[in-house]
Amino acid sequence: MPRMTDCLSIYHFWWRYKARSKLYS
Repeated sequence: MPRMTDCLSIYHFWWRYKARSKLYS
């Protein structure tokens, strides 16, 4: 089971990726 810190890191990375995609779209 992944640690909470790891989950937050993945979520933060995904959120930034999504935001970047919006800017370039």
